Amino acid sequence: MIIVTLAVATVLALALIIPQLVASHPAFQSDTVSTTQAVQMMRIVPEYANIIQSNNTVIFTDSNIRLVVLAIGHEGLANLTANSPPGYATDDVFVIYGLADPTLIIPHDATVQIVLVNLDSGIYHSFVITSFSPPYSYMSMHGMKSGQSGFWAMMPFIPPTSSHGVAHEYSYSVALRNPETLWYLCSYPGHAQNGMYGRILVA
Repeated sequence: MIIVTLAVATVLALALIIPQLVASHPAFQSDTVSTTQAVQMMRIVPEYANIIQSNNTVIFTDSNIRLVVLAIGHEGLANLTANSPPGYATDDVFVIYGLADPTLIIPHDATVQIVLVNLDSGIYHSFVITSFSPPYSYMSMHGMKSGQSGFWAMMPFIPPTSSHGVAHEYSYSVALRNPETLWYLCSYPGHAQNGMYGRILVA
């Protein structure tokens, strides 16, 4: 009962924060796409992206990158690709060009346009970038703000896919200037804790 109450209180608190976050980031863009369109977008691998399935890695060779990310559960992942999620991922995952929670190797001074589509039918998701490494707590974004405390890029939670097969899409761009190790994760309570994250190597 206490856990449920805390979860509800957390969601309500985040609902107050999100409008302020969006207002301070006019570069955010939202749209809707069909689930079929979203899967097609993910399967179109750009020429500058090299997929290495053996170690679950995507290597980018261009400084202008469009990164299509699908947020989905394990069951949905099995319907999309034969690739298995990392051992640490016990629930929802990010699917990037057919890989689940892959390591992304990106050249420094690159600008990355992140396009997140939520294909989960009942769960909210986000895609944020941080310098904080795992493991993550239930409240992975507690005390963290965009541009402060190690968070590089934030975004609001994206609603679930509708019963009519309409998915919500959200995009924003981030510049990765210096060589370093970063992490992408879903900041919804409990998701990063359950393994919805991956590594970014800015080379």
